Amino acid sequence: MHGELGVAQALTFGAQLRLPRETPAVEVRKLVIQTIRQLGLRDRASTRIARLSGGQRKRVSVGVNCSRARRSCSLTSQPPASIRQPSSN
Repeated sequence: MHGELGVAQALTFGAQLRLPRETPAVEVRKLVIQTIRQLGLRDRASTRIARLSGGQRKRVSVGVNCSRARRSCSLTSQPPASIRQPSSN
């Protein structure tokens, strides 16, 4: 992701690269809006990626990759217990 792009721009660019060429622009826009909402980045949609926190950048990256599947992505703050690494305590 290019740091000078805004969140919506990066998601749009990623969707255009990953979706079939014949995907209508209105469908791409709907997908981007839905993805921004799901990622909890509505208030950051026009913010340049370089100005986001590390966690927000990661969510944008996940969103770009979800556009390929045309389905929603769910994010959790922590991995499920079944896949967590044992602590070193």
